[in-house]
Amino acid sequence: DVLSALLETAGRFLFRTPETAVRMSNILEVMMKKKNAKNLDPRANTLLENAYYASKPPEKGIDKEELPPLHQYIEHLVFVRLTPSTVQQVIRQIRKIPLQEPVAREFLLKTLLNVRSIK
Repeated sequence: DVLSALLETAGRFLFRTPETAVRMSNILEVMMKKKNAKNLDPRANTLLENAYYASKPPEKGIDKEELPPLHQYIEHLVFVRLTPSTVQQVIRQIRKIPLQEPVAREFLLKTLLNVRSIK
């Protein structure tokens, strides 16, 4: 528990600092070897895995595709600017979007119907 708490809070810093990177890498390697060798309860296993990945995140992250500027603007209007006090301004801006283009029209409709994304 103590090791996992230490690694979750300071592990990434220690892993990325040049002076401690080699030692931290060795500690993480030994920790994972011992975790795999011993039969730990699921809670301890999860704690150690979380600490390991908090210290040394996976190399590749999820690549989010870049949206065209018009789609970014539509998402900005709907998800950021739209509040009860700015409804009229947002409607005015949405009316200026070229809805003759099927791609823009479909994306606007999809964005407005995607209620789950609103925070």
